[in-house]
Order: sequence, then C-alpha cells, then structure tokens
Amino acid sequence: MALVKYERMVADYRGWLTDFSRPFPLDDRQQVIERLVAQSPAFFPRRSADALNHVRHVTPGDYKTKLLPATIQQLDEIFSDTLEALGYPKYAG
Repeated sequence: MALVKYERMVADYRGWLTDFSRPFPLDDRQQVIERLVAQSPAFFPRRSADALNHVRHVTPGDYKTKLLPATIQQLDEIFSDTLEALGYPKYAG
C-alpha cells in the first residue's frame, strides 16, 4: 500500500527528503540527505508511554489526539498555502 505524502515523511524519511529536496540547488544533495537521515532519530523519537513528556512524537495523525478539531481547522486555514504546496490533506474532522 502506498504511503500518503504526510505519512511518508516519518515512515520513509530518506525517500521523502529526496523528493522534497529536488527543487533546491544543493551542491552535494546526497551528502545533505545522508546527514539529515543520520539525524532522523532525533527528529522522530520513539513513542513513550509518558504523555506529559516534553518531547513530541511525529507519528502521522497523532495531532488528532492532541488538538481540538477547532484548533486543527484554524491551523489548516492559517497554513493552507503551505499545506497545499507540500501535498498535505486538510483535516476532515
């Protein structure tokens, strides 16, 4: 099953980063990608049982359990141009 674009950033970071970086003029794209992939454990920490832990988890869709639907809708409106440009779907409630 193909990953939805917004899930791919976490589940296939290297592939997502390769696609995301294409429009940017990088001198050594592969080296930049490798360096960022090596740092990915800090970007995407494993989920812990402590809900009050200050480290946030970037599990796709996790925001639905943390934010009120009205908050998500407002953020969708504020960032609609960016979400659309990156291929993220709007929250359907």
